[in-house]
Formats: sequence, structure tokens, C-alpha cells
Amino acid sequence: MNLDNTVKSRTRQLYSFLKEASQLVSPTVRAVSKQPAMLRLADVPLQESIQLCLPFSISGADGPQNPLMRLRRPVLTPCPAPTESLASWLLPGWEDPTESGNVAESRIIVVTDEGGGKGSPATEEFCDDETRFAEWAAWLEVRATWAAKEIQARTAMRVFETIYDIYIQLQRNGEQLELLAADGRLCWRTLSAKDGQVAIDHPVLVKRVELRFDANIPEFALYDADRAPEIYEALFTDLQSVEPAAVRSHKEELAKAWHHPWGGKDTENFLRCFIQTVAPMTGEFIGQPVDTPSSQARLWRDQMLVLRRRESGVARAADAVLEDLRSEEHTSELQSRLHLVCRLLLEK
Repeated sequence: MNLDNTVKSRTRQLYSFLKEASQLVSPTVRAVSKQPAMLRLADVPLQESIQLCLPFSISGADGPQNPLMRLRRPVLTPCPAPTESLASWLLPGWEDPTESGNVAESRIIVVTDEGGGKGSPATEEFCDDETRFAEWAAWLEVRATWAAKEIQARTAMRVFETIYDIYIQLQRNGEQLELLAADGRLCWRTLSAKDGQVAIDHPVLVKRVELRFDANIPEFALYDADRAPEIYEALFTDLQSVEPAAVRSHKEELAKAWHHPWGGKDTENFLRCFIQTVAPMTGEFIGQPVDTPSSQARLWRDQMLVLRRRESGVARAADAVLEDLRSEEHTSELQSRLHLVCRLLLEK
């Protein structure tokens, strides 16, 4: 399909307008904290109600069907009860596993006189009663064993509640939302051709996953969807310092290699190469997270689940047309891209 310069210029203007108009309706989310929901795997405890299959690797669409994660509702247990003589000495919060089971050092009591009448107040020290002190020491040992397990169980319950909230959102708005396994967290302050200076704090490597719920157990299971891993392209399309060819080359690699966001060394090597290609002057792969974006593009591993709004089909298709217009090597695909955008516009 041969296009002269005038037609190319007008086509470029048209599809740039379509892309920008679509992004006004659904602007790019550059901070993962702004997504509808997220769950970092680093916050998932090692607890009997949770099973994670990591590191994960796939070789293509026919990869294994084992779940990435299984999550049952954890069983919470109350704090072991203290003896009757000890209970009145315990300070508030003793039933919380994150608190200590401390006692009051002393208290004021009223001692009755010899005739059974009300006497004068006196101070009673907790340590005055050796039996009571021994009961406290024994109870603390039992409580410490309970607290170590219960802290993990309650953390697992918060994870279960987060997953349940994600599941409810997907049930209510499944056409607008999608759930992704993600990794390669990019933290960068740079220039956007559309928005000026922008701060990015978001994973760059994502893959669609499916969340299933078995109410009989109850248990959630997370499975890979039949979709290839992809680059979160919307982060880069309007960045002045990023060459489209740099992102395109890694898209092509993903189409062949299927580096899973929750994968092992191969995924890490892909992310190391990605940041050096996308930001050759300032890009750096780091081992520890950073809190604040800077002019240095820093990327690290931070595997997570991300619930996000589905990207506009018009924006993605229009961007593909613009990419073909930039490269003579891809003009053979341009006609099909044009037809796709037209069809998407008619469906709206």
C-alpha cells in the first residue's frame, strides 16, 4: 500500500486526533496506586491458606494450567484465655496478637479491717504473689506461640479480603476492568509531549490473568489467561525521550519468548535489557525499591496483581496506525489497521 506524503500527513493528523480524544476519555494511569486495586506479592504472607507457584515460566499459549495462586479463607483463633487470677491484671490489648500481654505493676485495693468493715486503701504489687507471677510466665509462652501464627493468619485474611474485593469489582464491571499479573516497576520523572513533566510509578510488564472462586471451600484460584505478556505501552507513547522502536523491539521479543511477569531469571534479564533500551542514558535496573521518581529511570522487580480499566481499543488501534506510518517496513499492515480503527469507531 503506497501512500504519498500528503496522504500520510493527513492520515497521521486524523489518527493522532482519534488517539488523543480517546485518551481524554480514558487517560493513562501512570501510578499503580491510582489503579482500582493492587496487591504486591511481597505483602502476601507465608501461610498455610496461601499457595504461590513461583517462579513461574511459560513457553507459549499452551503453557501449564496449574494456578499461579490458591487462596483459602484463613481460620482465625482467639487468644488463649488467662487464668481468673491473672485476667484482672492484664492491660488492654492483650487479645491482639500484635500487642504484648503486659500486666499492671501494681493496683490499689481496699483491705477490710478485723471487724469486716471497710479499711484503708493499700497498694498491691503484681509480683507479691509468686503463683500469680508463674501463671503469667506460663501464659505468655502459650500466647507467644499463638501470636506468631495468628499474625500470619490475620495478614492472610487481609489478602483474602483484598482478593475478594477484586473479585466483586470484576463481577460487577468485568467489561470495563481486567486483572493483570505485573512486574518491572518503573519509577521515573520525565517529559510527556502531551502532559509536560510526568511522574511514573508503575509496572511495565503485564499479563492478563483470571480469578476463579469456589464458594464451597471457600477458595480463590488465579490462572493465566490465554493472552501473551505485553508491555504497558501507554506509559511510553507520548514520552519525548523514548523511541517507539525501542518499545516495539521488546514487544516483538515478548511475542516469541512469553516472559511471564512472575517468572524467574529470564524475566529479570528481559527487564534489565528493557530499561537500558528504553532509557539508554539514565536507565538503571536496581535491587531495592525507591520512593520518589527522579530524572533517572529506575526499574526493579516488584511482582503484583493489578486491577485496571481496560485500555481503549480505538487508542491502541490508532497508535498502531501511527506506528506503521512512522516505519516504511510496516506499511503492508497499514490497510488492515485502518479497517480495524473504522470498525471500532462504528461499534462505539
